[in-house]
Amino acid sequence: MAVNDIGKALTTAEGAAMIAGTGIGSGVMAIPYLVKSAGAVGGLLAFAAAFALSVFMHCLAADMVINSGEHEITRIFSRLMLQGKWRRPLELLFFVLAALMLTANLSAYILGGAEVLCALLPIPTAAGKLLFFAVAALPVMLGLRAIGMGEKWLVAAIGVLLTVMTALTLTKAEGTLPLRGSLRAALGVFSMLMFSLTALFAVPELARGMHNNARRMKSAIFGGLSANLVVCLLICVSAIAASEEVTKMAAVGLHDALGPVVGVCAGLFVLLAMLTSFFVLAFSLTGIVSAQFHAKRWLCFAAATLPALLAAFIPSASFADMAKVAGGIISLLISVLLIPSYCRSVQLTGCSAVTGRWGQSRMLLACVIIGSLLVMIGALC
Repeated sequence: MAVNDIGKALTTAEGAAMIAGTGIGSGVMAIPYLVKSAGAVGGLLAFAAAFALSVFMHCLAADMVINSGEHEITRIFSRLMLQGKWRRPLELLFFVLAALMLTANLSAYILGGAEVLCALLPIPTAAGKLLFFAVAALPVMLGLRAIGMGEKWLVAAIGVLLTVMTALTLTKAEGTLPLRGSLRAALGVFSMLMFSLTALFAVPELARGMHNNARRMKSAIFGGLSANLVVCLLICVSAIAASEEVTKMAAVGLHDALGPVVGVCAGLFVLLAMLTSFFVLAFSLTGIVSAQFHAKRWLCFAAATLPALLAAFIPSASFADMAKVAGGIISLLISVLLIPSYCRSVQLTGCSAVTGRWGQSRMLLACVIIGSLLVMIGALC
């Protein structure tokens, strides 16, 4: 797939929006409930640790992509980690796993987006699914440049919605946050934040759109993850300040405490978050299919997205929950593969243009492994 499909590379702002948009999801609505139990100290420590670890992991991934010379995730891991006669079968296995996980996530976005659309518009559920898919699929068809522009405007719209929600909440603030809380809840906050700040599938597309420019990629990663962190913080401030009792899904609590205006803003936030995540993951899956089968682009797009649409019509109340678990598994799988793949890429090229000397620290690399384990433990708590 070409570096860009409309003749122009990604700007730094568009790259940052792509990183932010991929990570932002409806999962951030579950963070305030955990922060309330973790307390101010535990919550702030979890936020700081998750942000620092996420920035470092994405910079490691950027170096790995640049050094590999590839822009498709299965090819990257295959080139760096797999050797001998088992290379192709193992590459296909990872392709199947990645395709299944991404398809499950895309289906969850269609289901979630349709739910919001049906709540806002007088349309049946089936129409909501088709409408969301049509809107979400258009930038993916147009290409990387269109996705970057779409992400930039949608992330800006999310910022406006959050500003309105926060302002309305603070005018009627009733809730409080305890200074200290549960260590278990703090671990849960860290785990959920790591999922919300994870945009590893966007890094190869970022490198593709920025022609492997390490300086611009570093700026986009830091800017995108910083924007995502601010989103998480504002959601927490709004939900905790709205009422003394914080619901497990912040959107429900905001609607109950502050009325339909804030409820609509929360619903629109979820809808836009679903769209921004769909854009990059669908484009990434299209690239994965294209790299494996070298078919025409429209066929790869159809093969990448239509199964997700069909799966969204399977009657299963727990499908979205399974998709969330699937997304966590693939994120954890990539996190586990990240360190050995990064080390191998540096060994082959002697270059770490994004991380610099920080990427050579064994202590920091060990922190990534420990952090990945804590994410898994936190998800089970």
